[in-house]
Amino acid sequence: MTIINIIIFLSVFILVLWLQNNDDLKQGITRTTLYDKVKIPIVSALIVIIIKDFNYKDFNYKDFNYNNCMTMFKSVETIEIIPNNNNVLNAIYTGPPDF
Repeated sequence: MTIINIIIFLSVFILVLWLQNNDDLKQGITRTTLYDKVKIPIVSALIVIIIKDFNYKDFNYKDFNYNNCMTMFKSVETIEIIPNNNNVLNAIYTGPPDF
């Protein structure tokens, strides 16, 4: 991690922690464990760093083949999910069980 990433991580972490603390005071929520206090700020700061470091220029859109995705959906259409069986309605019991 570069120094810029550390500064961004800490600033986002502190900002989200402060906003969470203000919301907890407003809603009357008490967070007792350290895990409950820092899980949302850490996850949000990590997501910001990951989005910041994602290199969009190296992503090659030409390798992504839309036709492969469409053949996957076409094969799903041919599968019969619910069998065409009229006896299903006869198997529904509405009375009490016999004990």
